[in-house]
Amino acid sequence: MISDVQSIFLSILKERRIPSAIYLKNSIKLSGFIVDFDENIIMLSYNNIVQLIFKNAISTIVEVIMYDHWDGFSSNSENR
Repeated sequence: MISDVQSIFLSILKERRIPSAIYLKNSIKLSGFIVDFDENIIMLSYNNIVQLIFKNAISTIVEVIMYDHWDGFSSNSENR
């Protein structure tokens, strides 16, 4: 079962189509939009190519743009 924090974070990235970067354990960076996810995988889309990434290969997931999840886009880091 997916943890609540992980599910909420991935759902926000997916629903709001926030550009994301996924860093794998071998230091490879994948960028795109999260299309879907479950307990084991994340589907990432970039330029109409969808990649299926196993979560056990992921080190970190970050937003590519600064985004305030509750208020929308932020213009500076003080809003975070």
